Amino acid sequence: MNGIIMSNSQELGESSNIIGSTQNSNIEDELTTFFFSPTMKKMLEVMVIQTFNRCLMPTLETSIRNVVKHELELVEKMFLFAKGNPEKDIQAPKSRSLKLKFLTKVSVPVLTGVEIKGEGGNSIEVALVDDNTGAIVDSGPEASAKVEIVVLRGEFGDDDGGNWTAEEFCSNVAREREGKKSLLAETGHVRLNKGIGFIDKIRFTHSSIYMRRGMFRLGARIVDSFNSIQVKEARTESFTVKDGRQLYKEKHDPPSLSDGVHRLKNIGRGSKYRLEVENVNTVEDFLIMLLKDRERLKCVLNLKPKMLEETISQARRCIINEQIYSYIDFQEKEGVVFNIVGDLQGLILGLQYRPMHLLSESDKANAQRLLLSACEHWNRVVPVDNETSLVQYLSQILLAKNPSNSPNRELPSTSNGFENFSNLEFSNSPIYSPSIQDWIDQCNYRLEDLVFGFDAHQPHDASASKPVSKKFDGS
Repeated sequence: MNGIIMSNSQELGESSNIIGSTQNSNIEDELTTFFFSPTMKKMLEVMVIQTFNRCLMPTLETSIRNVVKHELELVEKMFLFAKGNPEKDIQAPKSRSLKLKFLTKVSVPVLTGVEIKGEGGNSIEVALVDDNTGAIVDSGPEASAKVEIVVLRGEFGDDDGGNWTAEEFCSNVAREREGKKSLLAETGHVRLNKGIGFIDKIRFTHSSIYMRRGMFRLGARIVDSFNSIQVKEARTESFTVKDGRQLYKEKHDPPSLSDGVHRLKNIGRGSKYRLEVENVNTVEDFLIMLLKDRERLKCVLNLKPKMLEETISQARRCIINEQIYSYIDFQEKEGVVFNIVGDLQGLILGLQYRPMHLLSESDKANAQRLLLSACEHWNRVVPVDNETSLVQYLSQILLAKNPSNSPNRELPSTSNGFENFSNLEFSNSPIYSPSIQDWIDQCNYRLEDLVFGFDAHQPHDASASKPVSKKFDGS
């Protein structure tokens, strides 16, 4: 019985295996057909794309960005190191910052009524510069901005280290006193040209000296605005303003010949006016009047003896030039040469010039006497530029005396038989200056007064005509 049951079970198992294997074979065929079908391919593509976008793409994108950034940073570092700029110096770009800057210092002293100049007598320069680089801004609308020049209090900025705000700058602008003139005589505005402006023709008014301490600075600030770009103001070093009216009254020691006579000590407004009436306007005029008429000069000045000597002494210390003066006494056939302060330079003997170092003591005494005579007959004194011009002048007189030595020059004659020296054509001669020609035109001497051709029957006693020798005191 058991054997029959087991035999049946085996037969059933074998049948089941045959059925199962047949069914599996059919399923595999169906699956293969399904997976390789076009529909399945489309589904798989969609699934792969969705899976990539959802899972792989974010991670991959981040990785790629990090790699690219890392590589770019390496390239940037290599480039900067090659330019000599290490990584530690790499800074983020700064925002644009501009400021005004005075390029020229103010020349001192600063005087009221006198134009303010920079060092060396040049115009004061102000420039617009880049605060980050220090370079002048020479392009763009800012490079032609309008700049206002103002006066600042001298104490502004003594302890701020160069840092101030726009409000502090404005609060330190010096204002004129109520009812008084402004501190600057002109409105101070400058138009920049390629970032640079020149400050000209500004000066302090006389009312500025009455401000406290008289200490000031010049300031500069931009009037225009440029897209909210802030431009820092500029200021100069502090300086003192002095009264320029005192400059005119200042005395010069030693004075120059061209200085006004008011530059001499003890000559005030009244003395200056009285001297102008006498045609004495300069120190040179003063010294000539001192030689011509000392007593008249004393009367005009009306000074005490000590003050008078102080004024004369200062005038005689003047800076003299090479100009000298000659006087010839044609009757005595001799003359003298001296300078503007009355110092003897030499003697003229026989129309020959002899300097002082070649003269004997008696000749020097004679020269002193002739100097007194020259002061008494100043209309016969001839100024010449220097010793060379003097020698040439004497040569001209010799030509006039001996016309036969110059065949091309004829002397015009007068009705009485004497030659008129003033009509000699000396104006074309290069050795005659206008002052000499004017003297010749004014004197109009006859030739008998200028040359030594006296008649033998008219003896001349030189000793009778000589005054008593007296030492000339030019002081």
